[in-house]
Amino acid sequence: PMDDQQVNAVVFSLSLMGSNHLDYLKEGFRILKPYGMLFICEPKKKAESRLDKIKEEIEDIGFKIIEVKPSSQFIYIDAVKI
Repeated sequence: PMDDQQVNAVVFSLSLMGSNHLDYLKEGFRILKPYGMLFICEPKKKAESRLDKIKEEIEDIGFKIIEVKPSSQFIYIDAVKI
């Protein structure tokens, strides 16, 4: 396992649809350095209906969402560890 605060960026692409997605986000937070970046790309069809919940979970963990960018097929979320 990685030590705490070791990386500058964490990328989740097509990986947060499982029931344990919060575990992944928490682990990303743990290994990120302060002010490290979180980048998420999820299918629009699956994420759109629960986007508000996902954003709330991300912020509850300790990230600050910078931008949410929908495209025709995906939703992109950029956040920073605060």
